[in-house]
Amino acid sequence: MRPKWQDLVFTLGGALFIVALLPSVVGDNKPAASTSLLTAIVLYVYSTVYYSYRLWLSLATGLLTASLWLTLYIQVIT
Repeated sequence: MRPKWQDLVFTLGGALFIVALLPSVVGDNKPAASTSLLTAIVLYVYSTVYYSYRLWLSLATGLLTASLWLTLYIQVIT
């Protein structure tokens, strides 16, 4: 079964967010803890929606992006 076009659009956006977040994860400049945590929570919620619509590629990039934001939160508070 071919991925839905919506899945491809969300996946591309998620992949771009992953690439954009990597410098923050490995670098010294971090966003505020509240920003990181709230963004991670919202993206985990979005991922449940991707799952409910069976947008598997979006789910994968959504979970990865949310986990990167959670990583930033953990880096800021520790």
